[in-house]
Amino acid sequence: TTIGAGNVTYYAHWRINSYTANFNGNGGSNGAAKTLNYGSQLGNLPESSRAGYTFEGWYTAASGGTKISNTTKIGAGNVTYYAHWKEIPRNPTKVVVSGMYGAESIYWAFYSTGGGTYSGTGDRRPDVWVTFYGDHVNVKLTNNRHSNHLTVTVTADFANGPSRSERKDLGGNSSTSFDIWR
Repeated sequence: TTIGAGNVTYYAHWRINSYTANFNGNGGSNGAAKTLNYGSQLGNLPESSRAGYTFEGWYTAASGGTKISNTTKIGAGNVTYYAHWKEIPRNPTKVVVSGMYGAESIYWAFYSTGGGTYSGTGDRRPDVWVTFYGDHVNVKLTNNRHSNHLTVTVTADFANGPSRSERKDLGGNSSTSFDIWR
C-alpha cells in the first residue's frame, strides 16, 4: 500500500474469541459441550443422569470446586465442568429374624420396597417390629411371653448393596433393639 502525502488513520478489526465449555458427567452422562464467545454467560446448563444418584449440579472440579450457574461467564480458554452426585439411599429389601427361643426355632422374614413398619407375633414367640428406612432398618424384639432365653440373629439385605447381620442374646421378660445400617 502506498501512503499519500496526508495523514492516514488505520482501524483495527477485532473478532471475539470463542471457547468451549465441556460438561464431564463424572460417572454419569456427559452434558453437551457449548461454544461461547469470551465473557458470555453459560445460559441453560445441560442435565446429567446416573443410576442410583441425584444430580447436584455442575462444579469447577471433579471433587469439591465451586458450583456454577447459568450466569457463570466463560473466561479466556476452554473449560471443563464436572457433575456432582449424591447417592440415593437404598432401602433394605428383606429382613430375617431367626434364632432359638428356648428349645424352639424361630424365623420371620419381612420384605419391603419402601418405608414401613411390619410386625410378627406368636403365642409362644417374642414380638417383633421391623421398620424400614432409606438407609437402615430398625428391629425391636420383646421377649415378654415366657422367661425363655432368646438368642436371635437379625440379617438385613439391602437392594444393590451389602447384607448385614447382628446377633444378640435376650433374657426372659426383656426387650432389645437393632439398628442395622447399609
